[in-house]
Amino acid sequence: MKFVFFVFFPMLIFANEFVYKLSYFEDKNNISFQEAKTKAYIDIENNSINKGYNPNTFWIKVEIQNNLDKGIRKVLSVDKSNTSFLDFYDDTNLLVETGTYRGNDSKEIYDIAFAFYVDVLTNSKKTYYLKMNIEGSFSVSFSIDDEQVFSKKSKSKELFLLFFLGFMIAIILYNIFLLFSLRESIYVYYVLFQLTTLLLLLYRSGLGIYIVWADNFVFNNFVLTYIAQLEVVAGLLFVRAFFNLKENFPKLNIASLIVMSSSLLMNFGNTHFMFTGVMITSLFLALFIIFYCVYKNVIGARVFLLALFVLFLGIFFSVMSDVGLIEANFVTKWLMFVGTMAEATIFSIALAQKIATLKAQKEKALFTLKERLKEEVKQKTRKISTLLNNASQGFLTLNDEFLIDEEYSQKCEDFLGEDITHKSISSILFTNNYESSQFEKNLQTILKIKNKIAKESLMTLLPEEITLNNKILEIEVRFEFGTVMTVFYF
Repeated sequence: MKFVFFVFFPMLIFANEFVYKLSYFEDKNNISFQEAKTKAYIDIENNSINKGYNPNTFWIKVEIQNNLDKGIRKVLSVDKSNTSFLDFYDDTNLLVETGTYRGNDSKEIYDIAFAFYVDVLTNSKKTYYLKMNIEGSFSVSFSIDDEQVFSKKSKSKELFLLFFLGFMIAIILYNIFLLFSLRESIYVYYVLFQLTTLLLLLYRSGLGIYIVWADNFVFNNFVLTYIAQLEVVAGLLFVRAFFNLKENFPKLNIASLIVMSSSLLMNFGNTHFMFTGVMITSLFLALFIIFYCVYKNVIGARVFLLALFVLFLGIFFSVMSDVGLIEANFVTKWLMFVGTMAEATIFSIALAQKIATLKAQKEKALFTLKERLKEEVKQKTRKISTLLNNASQGFLTLNDEFLIDEEYSQKCEDFLGEDITHKSISSILFTNNYESSQFEKNLQTILKIKNKIAKESLMTLLPEEITLNNKILEIEVRFEFGTVMTVFYF
């Protein structure tokens, strides 16, 4: 009795609605539509199929039963934006030829994904066929909805992807600004890593070919073929720079170089499984490096670990889905986008903390060095002062206004009197105003002249000795680096 209940219960639910069934056939010989209709199809469970990286063509059979007393129009959506070629048939005719290589204008319904109208008459059954060829992972989900439901889902998806695009562009531009402001090379690797990740996800979601580089098939193929390789290289370069592996952990640095070289030697377009292995290896290597740095208490390692773990989850489930090891679902599709935004934010914080810490350490080291140099200068100054103070000559320098600087030898006070700081040298040496004024004018003239011979000629105008306080003082005036130095001899 229980068996009968569970068999007929769905029929009771859909008695006044419609039911549909999906099945597939793998075409290895590129057969015709008429021949495809005769093949045995395998049921698709949960409206999704995952065959991993598969270059073959697939035929999808869509059987719709309308149990209503009126005709229905639904929307069949194919949630695989990067379908190279996609043909849509009814029982007898080819209705739509579309696909990535045929451009957005070839779509029956203009949307990120591919969508088609399906019409079924009152109390009848109708069959449609999809012929699909995909470069990359054949992981596809299908749905049949009312037009309003489809439109709502489509707008929600597009808004999320546009938000993701805007968020990532803001993160990248902000870090480019920091790159030019701080001039730290690590920001180059960070920006390159985020940019390659963004391009890959734009390709994966279909937003790239749909809006960003609309219908540019060459660039779309470039992203598929080469950007994944660059993402691995940029990511490991960022890890190497962040933890300074070359100096701190040479063996880990060599391991990262090997993985990066392996990535560059492979063409993702032709070696899906091998490159997937390299990508997974790079993720585990990055995790190992970070765990090791956490163990060694390296600055920023814990925050870095959190960011990479979030990204790792998204990439891991996505890759496992792509190769067909797990079924594609909501988590495998969108976790990578959410994880990427979280990772980009956390990495920015970790990088800012790292730069701030390094800057503080540099400033502290620079301050310590300056203090040490100041102390050395003071010690040398004291030694020089001791030598000068014990010399028989008096040494002093003058500022731009020919006033005596604070630093002078002790003998100057014996010759010129006490407390001579900031006093005019001419007023001390000469009691006659004319002689005092003429002395300053001669000093000014000599300072302005750059010609060495002319300067030496004018210096003969300066007095070589004077009488001061009943003492005859010999004077020697020197001009060093734009400063006037005067030496007195008794």
